[in-house]
Amino acid sequence: MKDKKKGIIFFGILSIALVALFTTSYALFQKTVSGTKNFKLSVGTLDFELEQEKNSIRLNNAFPMSDSYGKTLNPYTFSLHNTGDGTVYYRISLEEDTEQKQACSGCEFLSNTMLRYELKEGETAVGGPELLSEVNNVLATGSIEGGATKNFELRLWLKEEATIEEENKYYFSRIKIEGSIGEFSEEYVDPSGASAPVLATGMIPVTYDEGQESWVKADTSSAWYDYNNQMWANAVTVTEANRSTYMSASAGTPIPMTDINTMWVWIPRYEYQYTDLGDQYAGGTLALPGEIKVNFIPASQISPSNPDVYKIPEGFTFGDEVLSGFWIGKFETTGSMSAACTDENCTTADLTIKPNLTAVTNQSIGSLFFSIRSMQNEANASKYGFDVIGSGTTNVHMAKSTEWGLVAMLSQSKYGKYGNPSYSGADKEVAINNCSNLITGIGGETVSASESTTTCTTNTYETLKGQAASTTGTIYGVYDMSGGAYEYVMGVHKDIKVSLGSSNNILVTPLLNFDNQVNIIPLAPEPPVGNPYGFEADWYTQKDNAKYYDLYKSDILATSYYSGDAIYETNGWYRDKGVYFVTETYPWLSRGGWYTGGYDKGIFMFYRATGYGNGSDFHSARCVMKS
Repeated sequence: MKDKKKGIIFFGILSIALVALFTTSYALFQKTVSGTKNFKLSVGTLDFELEQEKNSIRLNNAFPMSDSYGKTLNPYTFSLHNTGDGTVYYRISLEEDTEQKQACSGCEFLSNTMLRYELKEGETAVGGPELLSEVNNVLATGSIEGGATKNFELRLWLKEEATIEEENKYYFSRIKIEGSIGEFSEEYVDPSGASAPVLATGMIPVTYDEGQESWVKADTSSAWYDYNNQMWANAVTVTEANRSTYMSASAGTPIPMTDINTMWVWIPRYEYQYTDLGDQYAGGTLALPGEIKVNFIPASQISPSNPDVYKIPEGFTFGDEVLSGFWIGKFETTGSMSAACTDENCTTADLTIKPNLTAVTNQSIGSLFFSIRSMQNEANASKYGFDVIGSGTTNVHMAKSTEWGLVAMLSQSKYGKYGNPSYSGADKEVAINNCSNLITGIGGETVSASESTTTCTTNTYETLKGQAASTTGTIYGVYDMSGGAYEYVMGVHKDIKVSLGSSNNILVTPLLNFDNQVNIIPLAPEPPVGNPYGFEADWYTQKDNAKYYDLYKSDILATSYYSGDAIYETNGWYRDKGVYFVTETYPWLSRGGWYTGGYDKGIFMFYRATGYGNGSDFHSARCVMKS
């Protein structure tokens, strides 16, 4: 039986687009209902009906007023009806209506902090008139018995103390209703604006306890992440034998590394300033580039705040789904493979994501891709607690080029190592993992140190030298993104040529071309001989697989191409010189370089590769999870 105290249901956002979410034990399942004000959602034995007379909260040309006057304004009204038998708890809050804001060309907008409100249930005030917050817009919480209906009225007004500069501005938001089978606990909201991590089935939020020298279960009602201070959100999965113990344990419970099998870091959705990148180096130089300007944004924001200055990276979309963020493996993929994987049903891979272990290498790019996908097949999912493929929204896959690049760019923002005050000058670059044994989580003595075996045991991830090789310069970042093993990413040239001998080539054309239009070039009549990449030719032509790879043209570096993948935008930064882009015969992208050191390795380094895999192929891969 599911733990009802942890089950949370998003009833919906009372607007034109209505979203319903249900989570149990950190699982998240989502569906979207749109085009109507009234809808029903059934969850177990509970059925909720919501109504709202107006779709959006809108203050036009607002002017300051007293609380007594504000409480006389015409209200926004809505009702909540519990048609189930049991008591449920609800939370009423506001979220930004980005669609209305974008439609209001030339408008100036009010901050939440300039507003006051009153929320009434019937004739009784249940919230207000306190000022709203920039990051926490909860209006009221309460409960409703089975079969009962509650009617609400909401009034908003510009506070009396507002100055003339705040007059005649606009405010757009939407009412959001959340429900829970148990009482709501306060949830932490990061002041940076970073989207809250979405924990998948089996994931446990963690923080690092230096006194115990151990990761411990996080208290999600307190500051378990803080992007302003380079503390990115971390989570783990644990072995099946002790999973139920940790899932039900109290905050602060140590989780020893022996029980952890995968470690993850949350990358929140953001927009980035692209106008000073490329050869402008974000206001710095090639050797010492400046800060990449980043603004965290919610999933509801699908357009940049200012398209002339900012872009939203492509990596925050997975297929047709717009993401609030994603999880990336904290380390290069570790574990073992007894034989190559050829599809998602592979049972020869026993993968982990952990420090102080050897990265998985010597596999074709296809084998690496399918081994990571196999973490969710029926034979393996219980190892990690993941949903089995097709049974939920979780999707574990090999990092695409765009996803890998998002982490690299975030490291160069004020939220990453660049913004960490413990580092200066060239040391703001993510340091190399120079361990020649390909051990994960290691940091070199210097940013670009030459290869070593000594550091493999002395400069581990929890030491200061090890942390210098993370994307934050703290233990909370992502490791092995400079040096270690080369990392294959799912970034491929739009045309792939595979040699069949001295005079014959087969051209394998993926389903979509670079401009995301259906490609009408005839497909190869048969797979490439020997299947050297580990993918059958028709794998590329299946539409559902298009979300797993990025397509490139070989002339990208000669054009002004911005996608947030840290290719054109950051070409050669920190003198990371190994920048050889994909071609038809070397079609796959490799990122980060390897352990040998020097300026041709680094987080902004990329390389082209065959993707074949062989006994001396030091390419690993990185796991990504959409939850």
